[in-house]
Amino acid sequence: MFAGKHLKGIIAILSVLYRARAGNVLPLVAGTMIVAAALVGGGVDMGRAYLVKSRLQAACDAAVLAGRRTVTSNGYDTTAQGEATTYFGTNFDASQFAARDASFRRQLPTAAIRSTARPRLRSIQR
Repeated sequence: MFAGKHLKGIIAILSVLYRARAGNVLPLVAGTMIVAAALVGGGVDMGRAYLVKSRLQAACDAAVLAGRRTVTSNGYDTTAQGEATTYFGTNFDASQFAARDASFRRQLPTAAIRSTARPRLRSIQR
């Protein structure tokens, strides 16, 4: 019941604003600026996520190639794993991209190489 009265009040205010021609520019511009700021912010976040994803993929590729290069007759041992991890760390600096929990690991027994990184927004988490 209360929500219905409240909604009717909002509709009444909006209809008065719709009929009035003077002084409507400021609310329209304010609403448009909020939407524009949200679109720009979303674009920046998506661009940053794409950058982190592409750099992460390049670091994984470099790590896999370095690990494969150091494989000996013992297979993918700790030496090869260490080399791959070193190359990953060199090519993907998590602090540069404000990413946390960036890691490079091999899953057994499928020998699938997997890396993860979760970008965090600087403006929210500072």
